[in-house]
Amino acid sequence: MKPTARLRFVERSFPMHPFYKMIDAQGNTVQATQTFRILQQWWEEKQWAHDDWITVGGEWRDVLLEKE
Repeated sequence: MKPTARLRFVERSFPMHPFYKMIDAQGNTVQATQTFRILQQWWEEKQWAHDDWITVGGEWRDVLLEKE
């Protein structure tokens, strides 16, 4: 698989610590969540077919970010 220049942001919700609970309109206790934006990069797979390269598949992978 080979990385490409295609990038996108996706949003994912993760549950917060069980200490943080919310009450909905019906009075039920629900788990609080926090939404994060994740940067992803498209990785594609190419194969040689007769006389040219063709794209046969690919996948979005999360980009790791580092703090300096």
